[in-house]
Amino acid sequence: MAHPIFNSPIYPFHREDANALFDVLVKAFRPINEIKRMYYQCVEGPALVELGDPSAIWTDALNKLTTAGKLRKLCENVLNSSQVSETIKGVVQAVIDAREAKPGLPVSDEVLVLDREKLDEKINEVKPPSTESEVGVLIVRGAPQSGKSYGRHRFYRAAREQGAKYVYLCVGMVADVKEVFA
Repeated sequence: MAHPIFNSPIYPFHREDANALFDVLVKAFRPINEIKRMYYQCVEGPALVELGDPSAIWTDALNKLTTAGKLRKLCENVLNSSQVSETIKGVVQAVIDAREAKPGLPVSDEVLVLDREKLDEKINEVKPPSTESEVGVLIVRGAPQSGKSYGRHRFYRAAREQGAKYVYLCVGMVADVKEVFA
């Protein structure tokens, strides 16, 4: 299962645990040189935007570390530091232990409704009932940087592994919903 914070395309400020990490980092590590040191211990680049207050710099750092897949390294570095309090370590540990909320999914014999949380678990159920029939899968993508668009790569891989056809439609390829179904 993908980690809801570390595997996010951008830092998930909408999550309470991610916001708590942001808050403790801003309060505990304020000098720009200290923020830069912590950031560059995790990733070589891209460069941080150093203008503004520590809150703005941490926002930039967390977004860049998340995009680069290095946020876990930052959390591990903070946990291994003898300079931080147990309270801060507790907040960091909560981020490491984070799990995605499990919403209910409507699933029937005819239709599977997949979300990101259940995608890997349910993708194997998308198989034809026999070798002579086909299964149609309609994937609705989210807005840019929402993390939903990555699902198409998973479906493509699963289709390829099963020898199935894969058709991808996006904005600009079709005019309306009727055309998609056609």
